[in-house]
Amino acid sequence: KAFSANYNLASAAGTVDYTGVGFQPTACVIYTCREGAAGLSSIGFLDSSGGGYGIADYHNVVANGHAANGVNEIGFYGTSGNHVLGNTTFISDGVRVVWTKNGSLSGTAGLIFLCLK
Repeated sequence: KAFSANYNLASAAGTVDYTGVGFQPTACVIYTCREGAAGLSSIGFLDSSGGGYGIADYHNVVANGHAANGVNEIGFYGTSGNHVLGNTTFISDGVRVVWTKNGSLSGTAGLIFLCLK
């Protein structure tokens, strides 16, 4: 099942449950972008083993750079030191994201989840 959500990047770190899937996923693809801004997007993958990977646009830190990550499936990188990261796990009806934040990144993140049974 595919669904979309938003996240306020100015929010403090915390946990958000994205629910309504109708089943506990065993795999998920997550595409994210900061709406209206170039250079802030990522794509992440998570499976039932708990292992996840993400590739984030790192352009605001290193020109034309990307960051591959084996810990956070979601990544928004502003100027050096400013970032919002999301680590995901599955819950009975969707996906839980534990958000961490460093610095003053802001804006609205658009999130698209593709959850598989």
